[in-house]
Amino acid sequence: MWSSLSEELDIDIKSILDGKVIIKEDDIGKLTRSNFYICPSCKNIVFSTSLVDPICCSKHLSKEKLKKPSFNIDYRTIDGGIYLEIDHPMTKDNYILFVALIKDDSSFVKRLYPEQEASLILPELKRSDLFIYSTGQGLVKYKIK
Repeated sequence: MWSSLSEELDIDIKSILDGKVIIKEDDIGKLTRSNFYICPSCKNIVFSTSLVDPICCSKHLSKEKLKKPSFNIDYRTIDGGIYLEIDHPMTKDNYILFVALIKDDSSFVKRLYPEQEASLILPELKRSDLFIYSTGQGLVKYKIK
């Protein structure tokens, strides 16, 4: 019964059972207000420009909250890009999962892997936000001028 109602209304069963069916207006916000959700099981990255209720590996994901940066970064402009070095151990148990450079209307996400060097080249997006997610420390944010 519930699954047919869910299909007919095009709303998931959990929302119906919770009595919380939310229909949001069009998202016209800036990308700098984006949210990140990380699956603790498979490390899937969900990027959203508004609040959502993503599910991965049968678990509801929570929005990542910003933490105080606990590692140093160094960046410089080279040939129309940004060369970024991150002081991070990059071990199998504690590594940078992704780096995201976000401006009001543009974004760039680069996935990193354990034991990989923590340096990369990003496109030059002046006055943007740099998000770094470390599996050991969580999500941190830096300003790029």
